[in-house]
Order: sequence, then C-alpha cells, then structure tokens
Amino acid sequence: MEQRIRDVAQQLFFSQGYAATSTTQIAKEVGCTQALVHYYYRTKENLFRQIFLEQIEAALNVVALSLANEDSFDRFIEKAISLYFDTLTQNPRLPFFVLEELVYNPQRRKYLRENFVKKPGYAMLYMQLEA
Repeated sequence: MEQRIRDVAQQLFFSQGYAATSTTQIAKEVGCTQALVHYYYRTKENLFRQIFLEQIEAALNVVALSLANEDSFDRFIEKAISLYFDTLTQNPRLPFFVLEELVYNPQRRKYLRENFVKKPGYAMLYMQLEA
C-alpha cells in the first residue's frame, strides 16, 4: 500500500504539480483513506520530498556513472545525452516537474542545494562537471 501511494502520488505530482495535488486526491486514486496516506508519509510535503529527491538523485547518479566510466568529455556528453533521452522517454513530465518546483519554490532550491551539492559524492560530481 505504501508503494502504491507513492506511485500514484508521483503520477499526480508529475501531471498536476505539487500545489494542485492533495492528499485527499491521492487517497481517492489509490482507493484508501487519507489517514493511511498520512500514516505512511505524515504530510504531503514529506511524500513530495521523497519523490522529488529520488528523481533528482537518480538523474545525478546517471551523470556520475557516465562521467566515471568515460575517458573523454566528448564521450561523456554523448552518453549523458543518450541516457537523458532514455529517461525522458520513460518519464516525459520529469523535466517540467523538476523545473516547476525549482522555479516557483525557492525553498526547494535551498533544500536541493543542502541535500545534494553539499554531499561529498555529489560535491565531487559538481566539481568535475564545473571543471
């Protein structure tokens, strides 16, 4: 049930955005009570953050693996673009979802910076990409 709630919430967040999605709507789509959604995730924000961070982390991991496995920067770019389009094919709303949240919610940018750029593994990735 927990995974079903998460899957439905992700679909709704991707298609409607955070603000237009309610826990009532999530529960209705799942076929459970709103109390059960809150039991597993406490708040809509907690549920959203898990999904948002999971998506960002997956994208960064693809970039990190691509960068680590390639000898040349040109080959890295080629592989990263290919992986990016594969990801878009599976999740066509993902870029809009991420951009919308980063543009319209300054707290998300701050949260993302604190949770990824400052982590040692991602800080190294950031420095490599910057170089």
